[in-house]
Amino acid sequence: MPDLYSCEEGWYCFCTLPKKERIAATHLENEAELPAFAPVVRYLKNTRRGKTTFQEAMFPGYIFVRCDLKSVYRRIMATNGIRSLVTYGERVPQVPAEFIEAIRAQIVRAQQRADEPELAAGTKVVIAEGAFKGIEAVVSGAVPGKERVRLLLEFLGQRIEVKVPRKSVLRTKSPLRE
Repeated sequence: MPDLYSCEEGWYCFCTLPKKERIAATHLENEAELPAFAPVVRYLKNTRRGKTTFQEAMFPGYIFVRCDLKSVYRRIMATNGIRSLVTYGERVPQVPAEFIEAIRAQIVRAQQRADEPELAAGTKVVIAEGAFKGIEAVVSGAVPGKERVRLLLEFLGQRIEVKVPRKSVLRTKSPLRE
């Protein structure tokens, strides 16, 4: 049993059931009225269906909860999706608030970069939809006044320039993966 009486109010890390991080965080915030943080990373990936957004937990199997552990430990442990408190023997480590804020800032920056994809001339892309799906190309420019880009690609041994919708291309390196 962890030594809860030496714990002060702050951020603590809890283990969750597999793939239940968001469920546990939602239950803690709504039912127990405790601030919970389950950081999620979103990224684009080229699939058979085209460009798709995926979400993954940044720390699979863990969430962070801000609380006074002495008074709410049993309520947290009874929450749907929570498995255990992260401890080192009987010692309960507290997660620094600066660490939580740094993660939040990093997620916001990554999301802003993903929302504004840079498709400048010379950017390498993969076509995610349409007749040229799966072919790698290089952006040669944007079509003024339209949500389209010009791509230079090799097709049947020749270099050709095609115009495709901007949403149909995917950078070969996603900004969230950099």
